[in-house]
Amino acid sequence: MNLSRSMAMSGRPNEGAVEAGGNETEIRIIDYSASRIARQDVPASELQSHLQSHTKPSWATCRWLYVNGISKDVVHALGQTYGLHPLTLEDVLNMDNLAKIDWYDDHYFLEMTLQRLVDVVEDGPTQQHGSTQHATPKKRYSYTANGSQEADLARQLDKPGRHVYESFDMSVEQVSIFLTANNTIITIFERSGEDIFEPIYARLQSPHTILRSSDDPSMLVQGAIDAVVDLSVPVGKAFEDTFTQLELAVLTKPSITLSRQVYVLRAGLASFLDLLVPISSLVRALHDHRNLPEQPEGTPSVDFARRAVSPLTQAYLKDVQDHITTLTSSTRMQIRSAENLTSLIFNTVAAKQNESVRQLTVVSIFFLPLTFLTGYFGMNFDPMPIVQEHSDAFFWWIASPVMGMTLAILMTRPALRKIAEWTHRPWRIGGRGGGRRL
Repeated sequence: MNLSRSMAMSGRPNEGAVEAGGNETEIRIIDYSASRIARQDVPASELQSHLQSHTKPSWATCRWLYVNGISKDVVHALGQTYGLHPLTLEDVLNMDNLAKIDWYDDHYFLEMTLQRLVDVVEDGPTQQHGSTQHATPKKRYSYTANGSQEADLARQLDKPGRHVYESFDMSVEQVSIFLTANNTIITIFERSGEDIFEPIYARLQSPHTILRSSDDPSMLVQGAIDAVVDLSVPVGKAFEDTFTQLELAVLTKPSITLSRQVYVLRAGLASFLDLLVPISSLVRALHDHRNLPEQPEGTPSVDFARRAVSPLTQAYLKDVQDHITTLTSSTRMQIRSAENLTSLIFNTVAAKQNESVRQLTVVSIFFLPLTFLTGYFGMNFDPMPIVQEHSDAFFWWIASPVMGMTLAILMTRPALRKIAEWTHRPWRIGGRGGGRRL
């Protein structure tokens, strides 16, 4: 089936497709075995002809096709050369999918999201993270915690998942991996493939590494997944540092303004977690793929599925699963802590408002007897000597004791509390058995 035709039949728009020019798409072909390795850099425009004229050499156990940059022509050429399923090619070009794995007769396809720290904004010069820093990193989703305009906030929260928060900047992109029955591994990255390629290629160059000496193509798939998860760890650390700073601000000087920052941070944590959990399911599916239904021996699809992920790779996938579990657990804990911070902010603000209301109430009660006396003496009774003789002495003879008694009643409990705070001792009011500790 033609690729464009399959997209039209599926009814899904190709909004996520990115057409990369020949100069933007990097293609490298690495043939390797336990005893030998060879690398070729191929222009995107010559990929199909090169694959037809340069098949995998007889000495090579595995072939790794590394592609950095999404190009429809390159993806189409790979699909025709290796017989990749049209639906998988459509998923490569539509870059808004969560992590998943699809099994076919002679190949399997997995897709995941790569979350990486782009840079850290500090008081000094900007620090760059990653083995290669592109001049203009692309961020498909972004939002900040300090936006003041409602339109900006709506735009920032429109597509949560690609997160930009005060002190760090992260990028999220798609990673697609194919493993074919003839031991060819195809990895396709949007733009940050160099961060995955360099550590893996360095391991392949050494004949003493398990990745090279095992002659196992599924170990290369495991290495790519492990590298993707490792790049997520600094993002989790950046979230943790930012949360610590925000928590300190909330504890020292809580305000309604901070509640919005806490909400934005929580949304970023939730998006980060939402992209991690499917990777965990993908790793689990790879690890448990050998539980196949009973089929006749010799069936090509069954033979490929049974050797697609070796026992050695399964053992290393457990380690990847442990890393993901640790990262997701810490992220969930931060999400719960962010919810608690929001509650703390509103409770503290409400307590301050209650204290203000209490002070106003004390003032009102203090002047209530005076208001009553003023109203009483303002009535022109006849005869009323205090009014007729134009003297206010009688008014103050009554008002002063009443005000003094009211003030004593109001100030007794606060004074006892202050004394208890100064002496660090509890205090009681009332007799034995009927007392109440305050």
